[in-house]
Amino acid sequence: MSIFKSIFCSIVTYRSESWVLTTKTKNKLQAMKMKYFTRVEGVKRRDSISNEK
Repeated sequence: MSIFKSIFCSIVTYRSESWVLTTKTKNKLQAMKMKYFTRVEGVKRRDSISNEK
């Protein structure tokens, strides 16, 4: 998680103070975040993942 905060977040939000934060932008940022986490975990698109523990 610390790598995510230190590297990924800083790259994605570089010069973000000048952005207009719309719902579309929020959704894109959320999608990038989820794509990063699934790639780090090694989850493939066809893998079935349950929310149950």
